[in-house]
Amino acid sequence: MFSFKVTSWCQFENQEYLNGTYLWVIHADKIPPHIGISNDGIYFSLKVSGKDDAVSINSLVGVVAAKQIPTLAIEVMDEELTAIKLKSIFNQYERAESNASSCLTPVSQLYFPKQEDLILTELLDAFREKKLLGSVYGMNLKSSFQGIPSYGRSEITNRIMDLENVKRR
Repeated sequence: MFSFKVTSWCQFENQEYLNGTYLWVIHADKIPPHIGISNDGIYFSLKVSGKDDAVSINSLVGVVAAKQIPTLAIEVMDEELTAIKLKSIFNQYERAESNASSCLTPVSQLYFPKQEDLILTELLDAFREKKLLGSVYGMNLKSSFQGIPSYGRSEITNRIMDLENVKRR
């Protein structure tokens, strides 16, 4: 389990996430969660059904709030990242695919291009090591939430395959 101190258990009312870079952990209590990234209010994520490409972060937060989805917004202390650079990375992918790319692949490649696809805990450990982790904001999390559950690549591949099978029906 990857544990950290949640800075604020909020409803994102202060809109801290509109400025800077945030790693979004959607369904933070699930194995595996879904990952997206935003920069200055513009959100990107890779999904089996395609991708969220330069979506307003307020749209994501609206869905998270309406559906009561347990979510973390983890600040990434990267002042050089821009939405334009994010778009160029995400343009290299069409969708998440089993044994090819996951929702975390573009983020991994952005920060660690020479390493194989990382899983979330590995990415967060690397961010922590490089002192890139900032504040952590939580929404719709149970009071018993202690961190991101441990999982491996096989769980990611299996989840993507399940979603691909649903999509084909």
